[in-house]
Amino acid sequence: MRIHPLPLLISLSLPLSTLGMAGCGSKDSTGPDDVPDVGNIEFDMFAMSLGAELGLLANAVMLPNGPPGCLSVSSLEDADADGVPDDSNFTFSETGCSFAVDAGTGTTVGVVHIVDPGTAFGFSATLSNLASVYNLNAGASIESLKLNGQRQVTGSPTQVTLTQNVQLQYSITGRPTATGSQTWQAVFTPVEGSQIVLGVGFRVWGSAVVSGPMTFTQSGTTVTLSLSTPTPVQWDPGCESPFPVAGEVRAQVLSGGPSGYVSFVWSSCGGEPDVNFVEG
Repeated sequence: MRIHPLPLLISLSLPLSTLGMAGCGSKDSTGPDDVPDVGNIEFDMFAMSLGAELGLLANAVMLPNGPPGCLSVSSLEDADADGVPDDSNFTFSETGCSFAVDAGTGTTVGVVHIVDPGTAFGFSATLSNLASVYNLNAGASIESLKLNGQRQVTGSPTQVTLTQNVQLQYSITGRPTATGSQTWQAVFTPVEGSQIVLGVGFRVWGSAVVSGPMTFTQSGTTVTLSLSTPTPVQWDPGCESPFPVAGEVRAQVLSGGPSGYVSFVWSSCGGEPDVNFVEG
């Protein structure tokens, strides 16, 4: 499945992608057919779920947004006029958020509860059954990536830290459901001469560095990994796509799987990441 951004991207939603996993031809890289055994973990499902989140990191520091009819907002009261509602539920409509994808439709459902901390820059977001759901081939295949948990956005207009503490559930018809936990963080720096604005509808351009632990569990096997960023992930204001144009994130296997790391590399406007497993 390819990523299909909305005309007005729904912040905090997580479109999935059939990520390219072809190796680069060296002895320490592998393609989808020769990924080392990781017990009962289906490697492509891990790559799709994490790649989708990493690709839309810039949107996670924004308030939820979407086309008309997609979102209902319980309150826009903003005592300190910083663009962040004091205390509000952003609820995604399954019908209103629907969009076309190859061989079917996709949508976003769930609730994001936004709280403004007051005079401090940022906000907290509680994700309740926030999911991207795809109905493919007239219902023959349903794919869903669901998140529950907390996100905190802190810092200043010139640098923002996103701290993530969420549980995920990823399911595809006919395949074992996967779950996971994520406690990593991402530090964003806007492009030179610009600042990060938190109001509804604003986009973020710049670079991000990701670090921290996560787990991925499937059919009784749990793999523990640690994220790092050899090359900052970049979003270019000259590219209309909401996805990165450059950078690399690595997911190093700490336990439960083969020695090595999964590499996600972005290299073009609107392009999907190249995904490889590197042994060692």
